[in-house]
Amino acid sequence: MDIALITELLGNLTRAVSILGREQDLDPRIPEILGSLYPFKIGRFGQLQEWDRDYEECTPGMGHVSHLYSVYPSGLINSVEKPELFKAAYVSFLRRIQHGAASGGHWPGAWALSLAARFFDATTCNSVLRAMPANLGANMLTGKTYQIDAVMGWAAGITEMLVQSHEGVIRILPALPVSWRDGKVRGLRVRGGYTVDIGWKDGVLTEGVIWPGDRDSSCTIRYGDRCAKLELRIGSSVRFDGYFR
Repeated sequence: MDIALITELLGNLTRAVSILGREQDLDPRIPEILGSLYPFKIGRFGQLQEWDRDYEECTPGMGHVSHLYSVYPSGLINSVEKPELFKAAYVSFLRRIQHGAASGGHWPGAWALSLAARFFDATTCNSVLRAMPANLGANMLTGKTYQIDAVMGWAAGITEMLVQSHEGVIRILPALPVSWRDGKVRGLRVRGGYTVDIGWKDGVLTEGVIWPGDRDSSCTIRYGDRCAKLELRIGSSVRFDGYFR
């Protein structure tokens, strides 16, 4: 997690000064620091190593998944740019789940839901969704356990199931659980300032509308294995479900 945080921070800083045209203000040591960081490694089980050595977990079903920060919420490891590490991270996640992580809901469930969505694992999303509500209290007046990271993390995980935008494309319904056969969602915000409405029936996209942010722009929508590139103008929306029929 430390390596992921440092890599993400310095990478974001480098991109920011480039966007602002202030490259001269960037500390010249940053490229050297990034090049000297310990690399992500794959361990004996095909998993993303949690530590610098390939230790076997003493508690493989523990709820924390700090070493998977690079997948969620960071997106530093993703299926497009680092598919081998993405696969290894998924193995790490499955080892946690198979040994009982998230079975009790609360904050481990919120993390499991968000990660399962990032891994496009609709089956695990479905099982976690079924278990979590019984263990959550939405406010301090309930008799349930109140954990703000669980309640808000649950909402974040649901959003990740419906739309993702961290890989440079906007993925629609990337991890829709089987129990959500029909549904509709309005006003989801994605990277780039876009707003998306989505509707589906029998697990299939039936409605998709996107609005631009504060300027004319283009974006790529992905649904399943198909993509559509859209040109957007301020003040008008584009309906995109027709591209995927």
